[in-house]
Order: sequence, then structure tokens, then C-alpha cells
Amino acid sequence: MRLFDLHTDTCTRALQKGVPFTDACLHAPFVCQKGERLVQVAAIFPGHCRDGERAWQVWKQTADALLGWQREQGEENGMDGGRGRLIWAVEDANLLDGREERLEILAENGVKLIGLTWNYSNGLGDGALEDCHGGLTFFGKECIRQMTALNMAVDLAHSSENTFWQACREADRRGTQVLVSHSNVRRLCDHPRNLTDEQIRELVKRKALLGICLYPPHLHGEGQASVEDVVDHMAAVLELGGEDCLALGTDFDGVELLPTPLIGRQSLPLLRREMARRGIGPVQTEKIFFENAARFFGLSAQRQG
Repeated sequence: MRLFDLHTDTCTRALQKGVPFTDACLHAPFVCQKGERLVQVAAIFPGHCRDGERAWQVWKQTADALLGWQREQGEENGMDGGRGRLIWAVEDANLLDGREERLEILAENGVKLIGLTWNYSNGLGDGALEDCHGGLTFFGKECIRQMTALNMAVDLAHSSENTFWQACREADRRGTQVLVSHSNVRRLCDHPRNLTDEQIRELVKRKALLGICLYPPHLHGEGQASVEDVVDHMAAVLELGGEDCLALGTDFDGVELLPTPLIGRQSLPLLRREMARRGIGPVQTEKIFFENAARFFGLSAQRQG
């Protein structure tokens, strides 16, 4: 199986539990199983912290641990002899703390995408659950400009609608790539973290990415979700023309609950089986599981098996 997962919190969960990044207790350990070809976005989330300097220190500690592990493996951003690859991400740019120069440090450490906010407002803009600035701030616009120069993508997964639209306009001015790494369809589950049809059409128009998230409250609202619910959201995006936009952003290790009967990455073949049962063909499935994200990040020429 080939998989490109746009959002995992394996780094944070492993350090919280005090276990190796490869531990089997994790949803998405940094290890490739037999026959697996994997690209995993490893998000570093400093936690919901209004103190930007404290968040920066948490990021540095986590990054040091990840860099140390990579040195032990002897593979820069790789896993298991090249069968797997890590892409670094930051979830919540509040850690910049008003210091645009920190973006260069992040880029030097290999960060390729940054979430502008995490649900709440910060110095860059408003989050999905809080509207203080009316959208993107001046500092947020300056950061998008700098991210473009550093070849970083802007992740709008936790942003408010105003921030989403204003960031898209700013990205047009700067030539910046935007994506939504882990969200779902608001029409099916009315949660502010999910996207409206209009937002999804905008991503489709841009040939951007929408990673379907496996967090049950963003799939079903109340109660336990199932793989059937996941495929409902996929089908809704496909109906809006999103075949070349749709991807997976599982949120593995960032959530406690998963849709039944999933227990982690090893059970994703069950999701593929449900997709096939619902009429999503093998070409579309490969796009969703791997090809769309690989194209976005320029890895299509390096096909993973």
C-alpha cells in the first residue's frame, strides 16, 4: 500500500507517552511495514499556548528529539532504507511570536508547511473557533510572503473562514501554495473546523489539497463515526470535482478516537475496502491515498513503488 498522510501528531504523542517514535502503541509510528510505501507529514504541535515564546521552546525540544532520532537512523527525513519519508510541519504559527525571522530557522530544519492558526486567534489571524481580527493580520500577510520565498506551503486547516479567504487572496499575490491538511465537509458535519462547499470548490480550482480527517466529531458530530462516514465525506468532495484535490490527513496520534473499525495506520486497508464497495475505483483511490499529495509536494517523479 502507498500512503501519503498529510497530518500526523506522532512526534507529540510519542514524547508525551515517553516512547520511541517507532513504538507500536502509536497510531502512525515512524516505521514502514512490509510492502508499504509511506510519506508521512510529521506535525510538531506545541500545544494550545497563547505564550508564543513558550510554544517556540516546546517546538525546539520536539525538533531536537526528532533530529536526534533521524541521526540515529542515518537517514535524513527517511525511514527503513528509503521506503518511507518524513515531511516536517508546524501546527500553529503562534510560536513565531511576532518574529518573522523564525521562519528561516524552521525552513533550515526542514519544515515544509505551517498551519497559520490552531482553532484560536493568534498574531497571524483568526482560528476556526475564535474571531478577533476579522481574518488575516498584517503580520500574517508578511509571513505568507516570507513562506513563499522559503518554499513553504500555508496550511489553513484550523483557520476561520475569513482567514481562509484572505490567505487565499494573499497567496494569489505571492504565488504561495495553500492546502487544508486535515478537515472535512461542513455540509455533512456542521463543525467550524470543516469546510463549506464554496471553500472546497476554491481548493479544487487551485489544484490544492484537502486531507480528510479521521476525528469522529468532525465526521459525524455526535456519537461514534465509522469508515462509512469517512467515505461519505470523500464522496461529497468528489461530487464537487475534487478528484485531484482529495487526500488523507488522518490526524493519527492527535486524536483519542478513530472511526470504527480503524485502530491506526495498519487498518487503513479496511477504509480502502469500503471505498471500493462504494464505487471509488482504484485510480481515484490511488490519487486519494498518494498521488494528489505527491504531485502537490513535487514527489510524483519519485514514485514510491
